[in-house]
Amino acid sequence: MNNVYDVCFVCFEEVKSDARTLNLVRTYAKHGKSVAIVAPIQSEDISELQELGVDVFPMAMHPQKSRFIMKWFRFSFAARKYRKIKAKVYWANDFYSLYVAWKFHKSNGGKLFYDSREIYSALGPLADFPAKQAVITAIERRLVSDVDKIIVSGIMDEEYLRGHFTSHNDYALIMNLPPYRPKTESNLIRKELGISASTKIIIYQGVILKGRGILPVFRALQSLENCVFVIFGSGPRENEFRALAKSLNVDDRVYFFGKVPYNELHDYTSSADLGISFIEPITLSYRLALPNKLFEYCMARIPVLASDLPAIREIFNEFPVGELVPVGATPQEFVQAIKRLIERKETYVNACDEAAQICCYDRQEDGILKLLA
Repeated sequence: MNNVYDVCFVCFEEVKSDARTLNLVRTYAKHGKSVAIVAPIQSEDISELQELGVDVFPMAMHPQKSRFIMKWFRFSFAARKYRKIKAKVYWANDFYSLYVAWKFHKSNGGKLFYDSREIYSALGPLADFPAKQAVITAIERRLVSDVDKIIVSGIMDEEYLRGHFTSHNDYALIMNLPPYRPKTESNLIRKELGISASTKIIIYQGVILKGRGILPVFRALQSLENCVFVIFGSGPRENEFRALAKSLNVDDRVYFFGKVPYNELHDYTSSADLGISFIEPITLSYRLALPNKLFEYCMARIPVLASDLPAIREIFNEFPVGELVPVGATPQEFVQAIKRLIERKETYVNACDEAAQICCYDRQEDGILKLLA
């Protein structure tokens, strides 16, 4: 273990499913930086990071049915045992890890980086809970006053945050892009779920939450033949969506696959026919979203059905990788968009291939390395 690390990542979420964190850790490790990571991680997932030369400081996995606020308190309390880790940069990988990284920074010096991968003052899941949102906003504003650099995933996020925070922080842009991969021929989903070759596979990958386009796809399925919907991920609304699929009589064509480790996800994505990246702008964070799943679908060379929102529209204007639908789209508009994606698939696949070569994580590495210079 090092006396002083070049960077110490602090992560609230499980690492193996966090593409953004894994890409950053791998980049710094392979370029000779000394890296530590404090995160919930299972023993079987530590070996890959250790092979890269990363020192892992594991936290206990969050209890599955525990309330979120309790997970946050437990994480912040338990991390005290690692407070003597010394680093040149403490990198909080989201708001929920910011307090711990801030404490490390206060105890040991070093710079403090904050990865504001969402607009945490306007979170989608808290759209109906203004009191909780107000608490998060107040805490974030206080801690950000000590942050040396704020990392954002989109230009529009930076524009908003510069006005939202009164402190004069430096900003850096790291988009949620996957590493480049050539086209992969895969049949994993059909093989594992027993889906016929004539049936079209629609996928969603990410957290199961309100406002992510899952319900509109359920409704579209009622009018679509020979299509199934496979959901990769989990979340607090999973049971609710299972019940909704049943009430709409589409539960026999909806598969809740669960979480897949990021290292394995690409092969599953490549075995689908089209992907859903539909965000309902129920909060500012969602309105400005530029989801990583959009680029992961492109990397898998499958067309995308996405919501017509500003940041997403900019990508589609440059790379016509699928169909944009209005945020208030009717089930019939969803049906027609999905049919066009299926009928014109090869045209969209060619655009996806072009986007994959340009919108890839590899093109950001030089800038990412300069952050620790």
